[in-house]
Formats: sequence, C-alpha cells, structure tokens
Amino acid sequence: MAYVKGTHNVICDRTGFERKRCECEYEWTGALVLKEEWEERQPQDFVRAVPDGKPVKDLRPEGEDVFVGLYGQPVTIEDL
Repeated sequence: MAYVKGTHNVICDRTGFERKRCECEYEWTGALVLKEEWEERQPQDFVRAVPDGKPVKDLRPEGEDVFVGLYGQPVTIEDL
C-alpha cells in the first residue's frame, strides 16, 4: 500500500481487501466497499402499491346454493 496523505487503511466489507479509505464508499446497506464493487439500490425497493378502488355499491349477501337435479328440478343441500 502506498502512502496517501490524509487517508487511512480500511478493509472492504465485500471483498476483504485492504484499501485506502478514499478508494471506498458506503452502500445503502451500510457496508463500506470498494468503488468498483459499489451497487446502487434496486429501484423496485421504492415501488408503492396502488390502493384498491372504492367498494362495490349495493352489495348483497350471497344466495343459497341451488343444484339442478334430473330433468332440471332444483335440489338443495338439505335434499342430498
């Protein structure tokens, strides 16, 4: 390591190499890495979900299940 005035030696958190502090930068993760190893934060980390629309007007309860038997006659669950 050559002497560089005003800087000190650090160890890269990713590679483990010893370098001068002026050759390193902090990532968004807080890791001190070489400038060549520095990675930008993924843009997908900043995507916000779109809220759902308004609720359905005049919502009605679900009706009872009706099954069709032989010859088109309705059959309920109690008949089974």
